Amino acid sequence: MAAPSSPKLPTPRFRVAICGAGPAGVTLAAAITHYADPAHPVAIDLYDSAPAIGTVGAGVALWQRTRWALNEMGLLNRLATAKPSSDGFMFQLGEGPNGEHVFHTHVVPDGGPLALHRNALLDALKSENEKSPHYTFHPSAKLVSYAAPSSPGAPLVLAFADGSTAHADVLIGADGIRSPVRASMYAETSRLVREQRVAREAATPKWTGTIAFRSLVNIAKLAELRKDHPACTDPYLYCGKDKHIVTYPISPTLINFIGYYTVPGAEGTTFEGKWVEDARVDDVRARFAGWVPDVQVMLDCLETVSAWAIHIIEDLPHAADGPVAIIGDAAHAIETHFASGAGSAIEDAFILGRLLAHPSTATSADAEHALSVYDRFRFRFIRESVTRARVLRNLYEFSGDHGPHAGPDWVVPWREVMENQWEWVWKRTPAEMWTLSERALLEGTGV
Repeated sequence: MAAPSSPKLPTPRFRVAICGAGPAGVTLAAAITHYADPAHPVAIDLYDSAPAIGTVGAGVALWQRTRWALNEMGLLNRLATAKPSSDGFMFQLGEGPNGEHVFHTHVVPDGGPLALHRNALLDALKSENEKSPHYTFHPSAKLVSYAAPSSPGAPLVLAFADGSTAHADVLIGADGIRSPVRASMYAETSRLVREQRVAREAATPKWTGTIAFRSLVNIAKLAELRKDHPACTDPYLYCGKDKHIVTYPISPTLINFIGYYTVPGAEGTTFEGKWVEDARVDDVRARFAGWVPDVQVMLDCLETVSAWAIHIIEDLPHAADGPVAIIGDAAHAIETHFASGAGSAIEDAFILGRLLAHPSTATSADAEHALSVYDRFRFRFIRESVTRARVLRNLYEFSGDHGPHAGPDWVVPWREVMENQWEWVWKRTPAEMWTLSERALLEGTGV
């Protein structure tokens, strides 16, 4: 007797290629999988240059707005072992005679960040994607460029470093700050000579002048050196001239440590060297020599350190062009001072994924409209945070008119400016943004 045949899978509405398997790309695939009607699915091809889904970096902080999006997709409960830390960050002077004093406690109305290891987040997202028979992960696939459709209704052609090609109806670049998708998009949209210089400048990453030293601190080791060290339980930000340190627990055993140093006058210049490389622990200790004892104890716990040259993407005029869009760092790479880089990428993916999975997005032509809605509502909102993050860096590192050098009453105006920059974190929530986006989607499709 012949074995029973497998049930025939429904034909996908269209095929989406996602380049980049970091938090942005994996969340996008998860959002499409979660919201698409199984009877009218969307085919997903997730490409990444790495041999497996993983991540560079350690800690990630998810504010309430991002947790709401994950909860809507039924994923927050898979991170149940992690709990939000305190309501916000404690601000302390890193150097000077009053260094042990907490001069400001930053309280976010909706609660503090959920801090965890990035791989814990990716594992939860991957499990959602693996439910779908229309999802395929393609490892060791480095996109080089793409060619626009040759005629209406024709697919995009994706070109990879190994010489292979693939086709897709929609292409989403979740491929980071050095995004090949962004480079190709702006090459396609800047054919006129007078537009080329402006487009190239907008699409080119800019060095902020800042180097971030990233490491992990073992909580047990720290507690041996300093019992009841405050960084074991609460997020802290230590401020100083041209440098600052951020720490927050990401598990019961580990603290995420990031020390920032901004080279005076280097913002906007070209960074010479590798953007990410190993650093000597002794060099990091020397950079923060003379800082308060709480910092020195943490520096004594560092074992390995990586140095990151912080680059940004700003003033990008658009994040969608026809059947192609970019999300996350590819669209709006931001300085990390909001602790929201991964969170913002997840929110991009949540909004765009729901738009693509929506029942009214029935064809590849409808998908182009969905991308334009994402560009209009989500991208134009989040790109403003790039400028706000620069203001925060200047505040944290006492640049300009704000800081102890401004006089004995410096904290009050410093706090006012800082709180104003943070307002976006609890305003225009993803729930509100989705309502606006869905309305625009339906108006455009005539539903």
